Amino acid sequence: MSRAKTPLLQKKSNARLTCVIEKTDIILIMNEAWSKSFAHVLTNLKAIAECSWGPLNYNCLTNPEIQPKTTQQGNDQNNIVVSAHLPAPVAPPEQLNLMNGVAGTLIDKIIDLTNQDQAQTGVNAEEQAAH
Repeated sequence: MSRAKTPLLQKKSNARLTCVIEKTDIILIMNEAWSKSFAHVLTNLKAIAECSWGPLNYNCLTNPEIQPKTTQQGNDQNNIVVSAHLPAPVAPPEQLNLMNGVAGTLIDKIIDLTNQDQAQTGVNAEEQAAH
C-alpha cells in the first residue's frame, strides 16, 4: 500500500493539489496494491497455515484457556459436550472462560467494534441516546 501511495501523491502534486491521502483515495490505493500484495494465494495460504488460522472450524473452542475447569467423576467429565464435527470435547458456551486472558480481550474488542459499528449505522439509536 505504501508503494501505491507514492504515485498517487506524485499525481496530486503535479496537478497542484494538496498532497494528502483522502478517504476517497483508498479505492485507488487498494486497486493498485491488491494484486501485488493481498491477492497472492500461495503466500496467503502459507500465512494461514503458519498462524493456525485454518481450517476455519470450531478448533478455537478447544483452546485450554477458554475451557472450564471440570471435575472427574469416574471416567466421565462433567458438562462436556461432544459433537461429531469437532475434533475434541467442547464445553457449552455458558461454561467457557470468555472473561479473562486472550479470549476475554478478544471478546471485549468484538463488543467494542460492534457497538461502534452500530453507533455509526444508527442501529440501536434509541439505546445509544439513552446512555
